[in-house]
Amino acid sequence: MVVIVLGSTRCAVATEAVRSYLVGMGELPVHTLYHSLAVFGEVLKLIIINMIIIIGFSVLFIQRLRELRWDRKVAKQKR
Repeated sequence: MVVIVLGSTRCAVATEAVRSYLVGMGELPVHTLYHSLAVFGEVLKLIIINMIIIIGFSVLFIQRLRELRWDRKVAKQKR
């Protein structure tokens, strides 16, 4: 989970570094629609990735709880 978040953050930082370099060279205006969309896209990607991870771990956790409950139920019946 941390690796995915760090990888996405690294992409966002690289995008920002390239944009800053182009602004410094005078090749790109300071505020552009592309920059806004790029930043929004990176943030949206991070949110989606994190939601997928959270939902995945939640499903695994719920399945594990059900297994434990089932094991307890079977153990009671065997007594």
